[in-house]
Amino acid sequence: MAQRPRPSRPTVLDVDGVPVTILQYMQDADDVVTFVRALPLAMRTPALTALLELLEMSGGAKHWPTPSLYSATYDEIDCIGAAISLFNSACINGFCLSKHWPASGDPAFRLPFCSFVATWATKMTTVDMSDLQFPTYRDEFCRMLARCTSLKRVRIPTEDDLLEAVTSSAHSVAELSLAPPHDKENFPPRAIA
Repeated sequence: MAQRPRPSRPTVLDVDGVPVTILQYMQDADDVVTFVRALPLAMRTPALTALLELLEMSGGAKHWPTPSLYSATYDEIDCIGAAISLFNSACINGFCLSKHWPASGDPAFRLPFCSFVATWATKMTTVDMSDLQFPTYRDEFCRMLARCTSLKRVRIPTEDDLLEAVTSSAHSVAELSLAPPHDKENFPPRAIA
């Protein structure tokens, strides 16, 4: 006599947000890959699929648990853009002129990188830049940094406008390192108005 199929019992993984919360506590990229692979395909959101793709790329594991945005390749940018909601934090380790970053459509930003960072500003916890090239985009970069109010560690050139962008009353930077500007011709000291 054939038995009727029984519906599977729900597990804690069926509760909205639980798989993401579990993986956000994992420190090792290999553990994240194993966990996401073990999830039923029906539970893999596009963000989880993109994260798995990123971490399985050659060198992609360097982006877990905190992606370094500037050092990402084009393929990694696609995956980081799709999976950014899964990361607890991200590091701005350079200024990227690539048009490959997903733009938000925010009219305040011309560069997709700045638009992307500003959209996900609450994820940005670290800025590590000893110099800032591209003087054309300096104001845009400062506006982007001003939105990143979750910054904890900041290393920037000693310039008034950059310092002002990361030390507003909305910011809570715990560790601030100032580097001498590398290119004083492009970035003469500016007075704060």
